[in-house]
Amino acid sequence: MVALTISLDGLADLGLQHAIVIVLLVLSFACFVAYGLHSTCVAKPIFSLELFKIHTFSVGLLSNLFARIGSGAMPYLIPLLLQVSLGYTAFQAGLMMLPVAAAGMASKRLVT
Repeated sequence: MVALTISLDGLADLGLQHAIVIVLLVLSFACFVAYGLHSTCVAKPIFSLELFKIHTFSVGLLSNLFARIGSGAMPYLIPLLLQVSLGYTAFQAGLMMLPVAAAGMASKRLVT
């Protein structure tokens, strides 16, 4: 998981070279495959792959994934909607997003 996370953040945030990112992706994929093989051979694995045979578990994981992707993309998609579809300028779209940013900063203090 660490190799996968670093490889996904490597190009944008960390500025790693493409070769290092590819090596990390291959390493993370190899580790996932190795754990899959290991979990089938061990009597009591840490995370059983049999859980994915439960339909509600698989549906819950997929819906959680799509919900997180959707909610994470909203700060990027709303200004695009305001500018392209509704004809706002970039400044006006930014002003429309100010309450969202202020509410996020204010609620962070209350939640923690």
